[in-house]
Amino acid sequence: MNRLERLLLVKKPKKEKIEKVDKAEKNDKIQFAKVIDRQEATTFKSTFTDFLDPARCSSFLNILKREQKLERVFIYGGHEYAERKVIGFLAESEFEQAEEPTSLFPITPLSVMYNSKFSKPPIHRDYLGSILALGLDRGKIGDIVLAMAGATVYVHSSIANFIAEHLLHVGQAPVTVKIGQVMPKPTSTANKKRTTVASMRVDCVIGGTFNLSRKDASVLVEREKVFVNWKTAKKSYIVKQGDIITVRGIGRVEIGEQVGITKKERIILDIILFTT
Repeated sequence: MNRLERLLLVKKPKKEKIEKVDKAEKNDKIQFAKVIDRQEATTFKSTFTDFLDPARCSSFLNILKREQKLERVFIYGGHEYAERKVIGFLAESEFEQAEEPTSLFPITPLSVMYNSKFSKPPIHRDYLGSILALGLDRGKIGDIVLAMAGATVYVHSSIANFIAEHLLHVGQAPVTVKIGQVMPKPTSTANKKRTTVASMRVDCVIGGTFNLSRKDASVLVEREKVFVNWKTAKKSYIVKQGDIITVRGIGRVEIGEQVGITKKERIILDIILFTT
């Protein structure tokens, strides 16, 4: 069974899994209700959520929009293309004094460096596993961006010092952590490619990009495993140049220029596939 088949496999959920999902949804509702209450009471101090995955972030923002509570609401994850983001409800006084709204967010980058001469490069799950093994909550950890000799880890500012002091190894690799520094990204994180697609609808584009059938691509969209610019994609969405599409469990692609049409009237499309 290949990776896509495993991703699409439908199994009857076990009782404990259902309970786990129900508990997570309940915790989300409780957390969000508390944030809304604090937002309404906020005058001098801004309020922030934990780091949220794209689906939860989109869901929370839709609730805010429906409740017309979007005044001085911003989302930020520490860098331009962040996937995990924090929703910030900015107090009027702090908002007016800040040069940039993002400067108010309690997000700190950590550079985590390993010795490449003596260690194999850790991968994403190595960094995440080692950090969570310190007893930290997943909601306090944002994106982990792999770099040339380590990774940049975006975390809630309240735990930055703790991680810098206690994170000594990632996997088997000894590491050094520095607060407030961003590691240089490797030059080989992306590969340019040219593909053809039947149309610019999102399911057609991910099908052509990742060599999936139209049916499989549609199922991924329906199951909310596809994100465009870090927001949950709808099947009817028409992809534009510059869009970044993430397919959970498969990969990420940046959409380039439409460069022509084939004899069979398929669109010739330049894309950039991210490999890390």
